[in-house]
Amino acid sequence: MFSSQTLPLQGETTYYFHAMTIPQIHLFRKYSLVN
Repeated sequence: MFSSQTLPLQGETTYYFHAMTIPQIHLFRKYSLVN
């Protein structure tokens, strides 16, 4: 029961992880270009 919920959870965490990190990388590049 619990193992069946781990796969969707991992998919959501990786999706939100990429959704959070990719904009941060773009912001860091813009910040480094300004400086």
